[in-house]
Amino acid sequence: MSEHHEQHRVSWRDEYPLPDLGGRPDYAVSVDGGISGYVELKRPGLPVDPGAFGRGNREQWDKLRDLPNLLYSNGTEWWLFRGGRQVGAPRSVTRAHPASRTTSPRRTSRRRSAGVTS
Repeated sequence: MSEHHEQHRVSWRDEYPLPDLGGRPDYAVSVDGGISGYVELKRPGLPVDPGAFGRGNREQWDKLRDLPNLLYSNGTEWWLFRGGRQVGAPRSVTRAHPASRTTSPRRTSRRRSAGVTS
């Protein structure tokens, strides 16, 4: 038997204001019209571990920490929090597989025939 997978409408809203908290996460994620979580993005290289935040990010964390489904990322690492508690282990974003960055044999042949060397 085949399974039926329900389709959901997912949308993002940037710079979502939360006046009661005095904060504004980078994104709110809605599923079928209801907000299901938030995303806060940090500059690459900045920590996404709240224990390592500087003053400004610590103040923001204190405002947003109790949100349900709060995802923090710096582009290479993702941390999920629910009600201020980390859920699971941090995840690293893997880069493209090294083989995908190599020059294809066909492209190498063209470069060699044109007198181009690596």
